[in-house]
Amino acid sequence: MSIFERVKQGASDAARKAQQTLEITRLNSQKSSREKEMSKLYTEMGEAMFHAYMHGETAETEERVTSCCEQLRTLQQEVDAIEDKIQGVKLEKSCGCGKVVPVNVKFCPDCGTRFTEQEPKPEMTMGEIRVICPDCDTENDLAARYCTDCGLELGKPKAAPADLSKTASPLHHEQEHGHEQEREREREASAGTEQRDEQRQSDAVGNKPRRDDDNPFGYF
Repeated sequence: MSIFERVKQGASDAARKAQQTLEITRLNSQKSSREKEMSKLYTEMGEAMFHAYMHGETAETEERVTSCCEQLRTLQQEVDAIEDKIQGVKLEKSCGCGKVVPVNVKFCPDCGTRFTEQEPKPEMTMGEIRVICPDCDTENDLAARYCTDCGLELGKPKAAPADLSKTASPLHHEQEHGHEQEREREREASAGTEQRDEQRQSDAVGNKPRRDDDNPFGYF
């Protein structure tokens, strides 16, 4: 990637993040407004219950409390919907254990629960310390206990391959023993041949006629 392409990509990423921040701010404002309305309703319910306790007007109080509860239920549903939108903008989702994770992960990094939806893997991050899964090479947060893509428990070494010499069948061991005996016989035969060759050379040297300088014929 050229320097111009990098600058263009950086500007595009910055614009996208700015737009994302604005959208999240807008949604958080809506959420805060609903939560303030809920807080007022909780206060109204408490005052109504105290008024009923002090004056014994239970019938009127029951109607007010029921109305407050219905409004609270509607507001809570709106807050939940806004939170889902915020997670969608952030490309996040929630696990049943309460852990908020990126939308692309398949397994929760805290409890190992598998998510049903399938999302593409994100690009490799830069400038952050990550844990690489030894099985699928997926990047995980430093504190993750399970891989978010394949569910492998992180921090444990991969199982070493089985030693074939320990798991071989008795027939295999018997064949290996037979081969070793055959090699030993070949070594003994080779050693015996070398000894016989050396003996013949020694006998040939011992039977060679010796030269006598006093003997005119030179040998005796």
